[in-house]
Amino acid sequence: MTREPSFGPDEWSRLEALWETARGLPADQRDELFASHAVDGALRAELESLLDHARTAETFFDRLLTVVPQAGPTVPPDEPDAKAQDSAACRRDARTRPYADPMIGATVGHYQIVARLGHGGMGIVYRAVDLRLRRTVALKLLRAQTPDNLRAKDRLLVEARAAAALDHANICTIYEVGETGEHSTFVAMAFYPGETLDQVMRRGPLPLSIALDYATQIARGLGAAHERGIIHRDVKPANIIVTADGVVKLLDFGIARIPDVDVSREGVTPGTLAYMSPEQVTSRALDQRTDLWSLGVVLYEMCTGVRPFGGAHAGAILYAILHDSPAPVSTLRRDVPQRIESIIARLLAKDPRQRYCDAEQLIADLVAISDVPPHPKRNTDPEAAFEHIARAAGPNGNRATATREPAADVPKWRWLRHASWYGVALLALGALIVSWPGARQPTVSDRRIAAEDLTTQGKRDVLFRSESGRRQSLSLFRQAIAVDSTYAPAHASLAHILVLSADEAGGSRRKQLIEAEKAARTAIGLDSVLADAHAALGDVLLFDYQLARAEEQFKRAIDLNPNEPYVREFLVWLYIFMDRPRDALEQAERAAEDNPKSPTAIAEVARALLVNGRCSEALEHLGRLMYVQPPPARAAGIAAQCYARQRMWQKAIDELRPVAERNPLQVEPWLGFMLARAGQTESAQQTLKRLLERWRRGDGGAYAVAVVYAGFGEFDKATEWLDKSIDDRSLRYNIMEPAFEELRRDPRFDRVRNRLGIPKR
Repeated sequence: MTREPSFGPDEWSRLEALWETARGLPADQRDELFASHAVDGALRAELESLLDHARTAETFFDRLLTVVPQAGPTVPPDEPDAKAQDSAACRRDARTRPYADPMIGATVGHYQIVARLGHGGMGIVYRAVDLRLRRTVALKLLRAQTPDNLRAKDRLLVEARAAAALDHANICTIYEVGETGEHSTFVAMAFYPGETLDQVMRRGPLPLSIALDYATQIARGLGAAHERGIIHRDVKPANIIVTADGVVKLLDFGIARIPDVDVSREGVTPGTLAYMSPEQVTSRALDQRTDLWSLGVVLYEMCTGVRPFGGAHAGAILYAILHDSPAPVSTLRRDVPQRIESIIARLLAKDPRQRYCDAEQLIADLVAISDVPPHPKRNTDPEAAFEHIARAAGPNGNRATATREPAADVPKWRWLRHASWYGVALLALGALIVSWPGARQPTVSDRRIAAEDLTTQGKRDVLFRSESGRRQSLSLFRQAIAVDSTYAPAHASLAHILVLSADEAGGSRRKQLIEAEKAARTAIGLDSVLADAHAALGDVLLFDYQLARAEEQFKRAIDLNPNEPYVREFLVWLYIFMDRPRDALEQAERAAEDNPKSPTAIAEVARALLVNGRCSEALEHLGRLMYVQPPPARAAGIAAQCYARQRMWQKAIDELRPVAERNPLQVEPWLGFMLARAGQTESAQQTLKRLLERWRRGDGGAYAVAVVYAGFGEFDKATEWLDKSIDDRSLRYNIMEPAFEELRRDPRFDRVRNRLGIPKR
């Protein structure tokens, strides 16, 4: 090639696609391909030149990506369901694609390719269907390589390795890295319905509240990567997906630098020039501040609709990045507050030392100004919406309360949350405001307040005392995440309730624990210093029998916040499980000191006294809960064990019966145990029969059956079912409580200890 033709971005995209297809064809078939796609003139000449110099063409296209904008997806990402996608993509008129991609309809591994989504410097991304799990994925395929060229494969594996090392709500999930039978490498990623930020911004500047929201989410994703020593180095709108529910996902860690490897091609500067930092374009050493510069460029563009550093050619852009100061944002958009302008100016400081040191500092500033007033032309008085909701309450909907005027300094929709019809009002208001003609979209702080309220509602102690209440809590936490998926406490609370209600999940108990762990890790990814996030992960690990790791997370939570509610109660359960009764009592007493009026804290002191052999004191503590309605379900089980140690079987049974009606899955096994010990064989057998039937249906765990067999003294069957309960994750820490003292003396129980890693005292 003697000169660079003056092709536009679409022509360059078509050229690359045709080159990839033609490269593997014999000469006669290439001619047929060119004829069928009307390839002639300068385009054909350039294509034939590239084919004649195939060894250097790869480097050419990599260089091209640094100066030529990528074309948008050649196939729209919002096709119908996966079944229809195959035929729809194959039937699409040739004019909607630059060439007939031979991969459409092909199967790679266990993925069937449906449509082409786009391309990058290393390969092509397709939408595909996982034939095993029947889910849609994004499949990135490495370009065809000569046998001796493994560098692109190395880079693709680095991308997957970098991204797969991260588990964060704002980072694309990697499912699998694999090779086909022909040794072609692929990466299977989560497919997110939505648009790239690049596509979103083609419609013009974003509302400031949305721009700040997206910037905050991007910063959170980058912060998670930076904590692992991973620098993205290619932050740009085309590498950012905005999902249908407003969640931002960072894509393409293909040129990321991780601590022990850097396989960037010599002579090729990674990234897209307009978003690159001064140190990146001059090939100096990079750290996390180069990503923050790129985010500054993205934020500038979201607010103004233009890039801060432009030019007619690559040299002009490069000069601007190194020497020019961008026009102040407020000169391009009058409603941009000084605080946003200051953040952008700091992000785009030429000297990295003058930028934010890390993403956490940036997030703190973004969150502090997230309640930015909307553009005046988009603001709408919600008075009519408020009155509409008040009328919707109806004659039985507390109309008198709903129509009472709140204090002048309290926004109406915040005040509404205190009405007894809170849930209906909040959801109705959200729907009305979104659909109101000319109404603004909810700001970041609007959604955050709603998520906080929903989470607070779900954490009410009374809901945790019955199965129906726990289901309500679960629903509220899911609603909170739907409102604001970046609110870490909602994810932590979801993890807790999933663990607590695992017994009610029956056969899907293991699946529920997996979901709980994902929620807990998401919370940590969103806010690594949130104590409750670490407590939630510890809660999951405790009930997955990873006891040492659970202790680490609980201690981390206490280090972050010594007064975090319930963490010490979790430690009580953990230390009982680990057969450390004195440590359990210490934690229980400290929890009660922190929350002296908490019914659960009082009950856990009684439990710890029980395992230390101090039953009289335990019953005395439980007496303080006699006026709590409904009392914590755990209190009945603790009291029943105290009565059982005194062989007061009927009193133990009377203690459990009323609670078993509210919490049958948790309490009925204990009732069966006490009935068997009391000699009420027929009733105990009926209970055992119900628990066995429930287990066979997949509605109950094996541990419940083991408990009743232990009550009958049938320790061979009890240990057999304890083995099953470890497998289905239904076994609970109270296996180490006094009721099972006789069972634990049986030699067969040592097998259970060994599986759980509990040393024998």
